[in-house]
Amino acid sequence: MYHELLAFIRIRQENLTSDEHKDTVRATTILVTSVPENFLNAATLRQVFSVFPGGVRNVFLNRDCSDLLNEVELRDKISKLLEAGETQLIIDANKNHRKAMKKREKELKKKGTNAEEVGSREAEGEAEQAAEDQEYLVDKYVPKKKRPTYRVPLANWMPSLPLIGKKVPPWGS
Repeated sequence: MYHELLAFIRIRQENLTSDEHKDTVRATTILVTSVPENFLNAATLRQVFSVFPGGVRNVFLNRDCSDLLNEVELRDKISKLLEAGETQLIIDANKNHRKAMKKREKELKKKGTNAEEVGSREAEGEAEQAAEDQEYLVDKYVPKKKRPTYRVPLANWMPSLPLIGKKVPPWGS
């Protein structure tokens, strides 16, 4: 996990400092919350944040954040669905992989072959075959019909109900 985290941080930093990303609105916008009352005007905020490289182009003051809070709650709800779905997919794939390995070991014991040697050869062959086929490894272990799904509510104010609404995977259609 540590090496994966380091790789993620390196890739993220490369992306954030790339020329394509530097000039986007997302890269040049900041959200400042909990601003004291005496700083709640555009001129004062422009003066405070003028120390940033490139200065300040626009200052927007938003005092009613209820719409934003609703969007943040929706985003959090969707991200929890995504994380739960991906976790369940990984659990199912691992379970199916272990079952397949046990079945393969039983077959090898019946034949009297050394399971470790055959297993390492098969693992190398599977990796090469997966790279050639350009398909995801999860497709091998969890069929699409057995993957986690949830139901989309009929309206955005309704909760999702069983047997009502379109059934979709957590990561999109």
